[in-house]
Amino acid sequence: MVNIVLIGKQGSGKGTQAKLLAKQFDLEHINTGALFRKHIEEQTHLGIIADEYIKKGELVPDKFVFQLIEESIEPDIKGLVFDGFPRTLEQAAYLVERYRIDKVIYLSLPIEVAKKRITSRVECKNCGKTYNLLTSPPLMEGVCDVCGSVVGSRADDKPEAIEKRISEFLEKTKILIDFFSKRDIAITVDASASVEEVFSELCEIVKELF
Repeated sequence: MVNIVLIGKQGSGKGTQAKLLAKQFDLEHINTGALFRKHIEEQTHLGIIADEYIKKGELVPDKFVFQLIEESIEPDIKGLVFDGFPRTLEQAAYLVERYRIDKVIYLSLPIEVAKKRITSRVECKNCGKTYNLLTSPPLMEGVCDVCGSVVGSRADDKPEAIEKRISEFLEKTKILIDFFSKRDIAITVDASASVEEVFSELCEIVKELF
């Protein structure tokens, strides 16, 4: 079983790369943001609680994140790729206590590049397909290529929420690199390259783990 963690500020492409890696290596993709959005859409108890924090650009408290992860992991899996978790030292400690983590990959990206990418990001309100208005827009403006539903900005991609999330990343999440580096499992990858170039580099890293 191979377990990987992708860390990076918003806009670094960790969600895209996590999906690609999960498909390539038959891993379960644990995307806490997407899982919370599913709960919010279904108006579960966990979703209602999470929605209050996410709309303000705040991190959902750890106890709810841990509950989400424990409920989401499927039995008999080949491995995991964590995307959007951990974001704090407390979450990192929880993770290493419960799972063997083989590699933590930090997708490094300058702040201004990250902001530009985030403000250009939109997604389908129905199927969740993500687009970038600069590099990969939908064929018809405002309409999803896959299901034909409305495409628009996410609630947590508003300017004020973006600023808060990046500040929280710099304050809390980046220190996780030191935490994992001490365990000799962290590596940094330049995320400013193209999706294909970054994915190729990640594949070389992950292949060595099997």
